[in-house]
Amino acid sequence: MKYVVGINIILVFGMARAQQLTHFTQQPFNQILINPAFAGNTQCTEMRSVHRFQWVGISDAPKSTALAVTGRLGKPRKDKLSVFHGYSVKYENDRIGPFQHNRFHLAYAIHLPFKNEHFLSFGTYFGVDNISFDNSNLNPLYSDPVIQSSRYSFMSPDFVFGAKYNTKRMFFAMALQNFVPLDYPIGLSARKVFHANFNSGALFSLGKSDWTFSPMVNTRFAQRTPMALDLYTIFDYKQDLYLGVGFRNQESLLFLARFKVFGYFKVGYSFDWILNQLRGGMGHTHEITLSISTCKTQKRGATICPVFE
Repeated sequence: MKYVVGINIILVFGMARAQQLTHFTQQPFNQILINPAFAGNTQCTEMRSVHRFQWVGISDAPKSTALAVTGRLGKPRKDKLSVFHGYSVKYENDRIGPFQHNRFHLAYAIHLPFKNEHFLSFGTYFGVDNISFDNSNLNPLYSDPVIQSSRYSFMSPDFVFGAKYNTKRMFFAMALQNFVPLDYPIGLSARKVFHANFNSGALFSLGKSDWTFSPMVNTRFAQRTPMALDLYTIFDYKQDLYLGVGFRNQESLLFLARFKVFGYFKVGYSFDWILNQLRGGMGHTHEITLSISTCKTQKRGATICPVFE
């Protein structure tokens, strides 16, 4: 199984027909991991972490970790119509078989108010992207001198552009990733391919109760690949508890939960129930998130914006 997984990944990079970036099921709770326009979206400094275990039970399946710290730059806003700025520092690590992918980014965002609680935001991630291959993690059935001598590490600059528009009740966001196309030193035509991520959501009250619900849609495009589509419905009780269900096209059902601890912490868990050929008691995906804020969340009957930030 280790040998087969390694060869599959070589084909992925060689043909450039698969998405090269991690899909986070809990993106609705962690937009900053994808889109730099969310840097400084809240008044507090926050730390977000995600740990994703994909296709559990399959040898050498992908594992992903991401950590981001975000906050605001400069002095506090004088009024609700003043421009403000944000920053973020982010690190990501993806591992699958003998391959490891590391990304380190710094973000800057500017938030332009139009009227009360209406903002147009732009942000950029600048950083470095490193991909490495280590043959010591391979266990081929037969000795292969090509594989045994295959080791490399490649570093390149990386740039992400993001934008969003949000009101108190809806948002629209866009992130353009792998903006700098570069060739990888493996295979015949392996290269970084451009990705585009679009998502939006709205917030609705459930009568006079303290519950709200948010339908959300997330689409991802990459060169020579089918469109990836995630659909969510997320219920929120006073920002203390979030429960959600979703669907990823041709792949899985999504189940999400998130709850607040002591006002400063939020813990999330999601489960991807695989529907494709990996089903059958194995191959499901688990994702755990932790958010820490320097400000205690205030009690209120509904979230102020469906981005859950």
